[in-house]
Amino acid sequence: GPTPPRNSAKTTKKEQPSSMVVRVDRAIVSLGSVRFEDATTDPDAAVGVDSVSVIVTGYRSMPGDTTAFKLGFHGVSGSIARSSGWVMPLEGVVHARVDVDSLQLTQFAPYLKRFAYIDVKSGKVAVHGDMHLVAAPQKDPVVDFAGDIVSDDLKLYVSLKNQDLFGYKRISILKAQAKSLPPAARANGGR
Repeated sequence: GPTPPRNSAKTTKKEQPSSMVVRVDRAIVSLGSVRFEDATTDPDAAVGVDSVSVIVTGYRSMPGDTTAFKLGFHGVSGSIARSSGWVMPLEGVVHARVDVDSLQLTQFAPYLKRFAYIDVKSGKVAVHGDMHLVAAPQKDPVVDFAGDIVSDDLKLYVSLKNQDLFGYKRISILKAQAKSLPPAARANGGR
């Protein structure tokens, strides 16, 4: 996984922290599940994940300290997601390897219907890459991504006209690079 920066906030006997320090050497959550239903959409949006596994190591509530993590879960629609990396919790920094397979786009259809008479009949996405996120307080988040994005079997349908709108068998965006500040994107095509 990504290598965290060396801790710059070392304390010595002369420089004790002014407040209590929380330390967690290792925390594990396994075989958990999460269900989320959003009744603000029509129809209701529902998302669920099973076999949730989270491992957090080396957490200290000190500025500049890094915490390693591993995350994994299976979506009820067949998706599989894994991520590992490090965070600097107090600074809002995350650096992670992200691997997502078979993410079903149909679960996002209720949100798309809020803006247009479009229904997602089918489609799935796989994402494999490295992400760096900085979400400091009172600042716009900065996101950098480098990796591959593959989408299969997308079919969009216009419910107002009862007809197909758009679709494809497969789109591959290989060696993609994107960043939010300044906004930029670069990609190589695939089959």
